[in-house]
Amino acid sequence: MKNKLKLTFSFLVMAAILCACGNGIGSEGTESTSKEEAAASENTENANIDLVKNGTLPSYPSKKIGEALDSFFFYGATWSTLNSDKYVYCSGECTKNGENVTATICFEVDGKNFELKSLSAGDKTYTETADINGFLDAVYYQ
Repeated sequence: MKNKLKLTFSFLVMAAILCACGNGIGSEGTESTSKEEAAASENTENANIDLVKNGTLPSYPSKKIGEALDSFFFYGATWSTLNSDKYVYCSGECTKNGENVTATICFEVDGKNFELKSLSAGDKTYTETADINGFLDAVYYQ
């Protein structure tokens, strides 16, 4: 199941890259315009990731999200975006019930605000606040 989760995350990362880069078919303009558009898309991606990483959650206001997740995951956190940068994902390796698993947290960005939408850990996805809070307690109170 771990390989399936890694494959799913790899697919999300590839989709984000493809969405950000595009294929240039049917686009008008010069090559420099395409480069400018790609740079603008990358800046938005980075801005949304930075927004989440530098933000805090209402239940855990004393520590930034990026700092908490980077120190919680074994090898640090991996950040990516998807769907025109509307969704920011943070993934990393951690322990769940004594087993090493990949966990992925999804945040939905809307302008300068964001909301935690889901958590996938091992073979389960959680969308209910009570389920996600158990994981967040482990992240913030380790």
